[in-house]
Amino acid sequence: MAVVKLVFNSNLMAGKPARWSLDKWINVLGRDGDKLRSTLAKDHSPCVDFLETILDGCLLAIICNRLFPNCQSVDILAQNINTKSTDEIRETLCSLQSGLSNFDTVSNMRLADIADRNLDLENMLLFVQQALIVRIFGQAMRQGDSGRVINCISFFTVWFQDSGCFNYASETLRLLVCLRRLWSEDLRRYWMETCLITTLRKENSFMALDEFNEYIVREVKEMIANNVTPATDSHLRNTLSLLITLMWDARRKVADETDANIFDFHSSKVDSWRDIKLIADNILQSGILHGVTQDTMEEATQSPAPDLLMKGMAKLATIEPLDKLKDGWYDEEDDADNGSELGSEDMDREVYDSEAWGDVIDDETLSRSPEERHR
Repeated sequence: MAVVKLVFNSNLMAGKPARWSLDKWINVLGRDGDKLRSTLAKDHSPCVDFLETILDGCLLAIICNRLFPNCQSVDILAQNINTKSTDEIRETLCSLQSGLSNFDTVSNMRLADIADRNLDLENMLLFVQQALIVRIFGQAMRQGDSGRVINCISFFTVWFQDSGCFNYASETLRLLVCLRRLWSEDLRRYWMETCLITTLRKENSFMALDEFNEYIVREVKEMIANNVTPATDSHLRNTLSLLITLMWDARRKVADETDANIFDFHSSKVDSWRDIKLIADNILQSGILHGVTQDTMEEATQSPAPDLLMKGMAKLATIEPLDKLKDGWYDEEDDADNGSELGSEDMDREVYDSEAWGDVIDDETLSRSPEERHR
């Protein structure tokens, strides 16, 4: 939820006229901007759906432009796709994949003089890259792929470093350091096997463990009686709360056996093709993909969106986030030792201050960390 909010706010650019911005698409699609922003702190699903729609529209426009450079509408793609061979289509998609996987593209574009830059294209490419990682993260969680989850968390960790989200910046960095450096292989494997959970035993039904815990808490709260007593409270916490998943399965089984339609088990996603096509057509007709540069636009109509990845990497390069993390671990060790004479404090600090801390993302192992010795 925090990542979605970060991507949303970074690309909103409200009140700044541009050929590409989330604020523009809110108006183009006729969405309620105030309501959409309010869901960021409550039900973030509408915001995720909105970002997914914008992402699909951008990708569709880019593909149309790659296959038919002069097209002004998605209809051209539908009418003439049979004129392209399978190899041409595959080559175009591979080229697109390679380009969107290069996170230096926008940084290199921003080295040019402002008059020669296409700020709207830069902003759109940044959004597409960020939204794709968010999409991969959601797919990885639903599919139970904790390996891809860790890869996405690596990106989120960098994004948060210079975003003002101090708690998320420190906690994601702490988790990543534990996963990549400090935890033993057994503990790392345990985390990967338990961070996602499913109770349905079917494909794409996994959820984050924290989300499942929130479901348990919500169900327990709904069963709290108004005239609660110590006895009923103890029964709720120690007996009923342990049966929540069993009761959920029992409700479904009873409903199935009795043909009772007490709640709907199926849902269908709203078809967003109309909105996707509208966005793609708007991008194709606006000239964003045709190299329209800043010198042909009014000076005050555009502004560069923040590059979360490059800003976060620059923040990490100062070593300040790692220093804070190490200081926090020093304090925790002092509290755990409770004044006992370990005789290895200088050695612990020497290991913590080793050059290995400068590379959190590498595969080399920080040997003999204090955590490993304490375990």
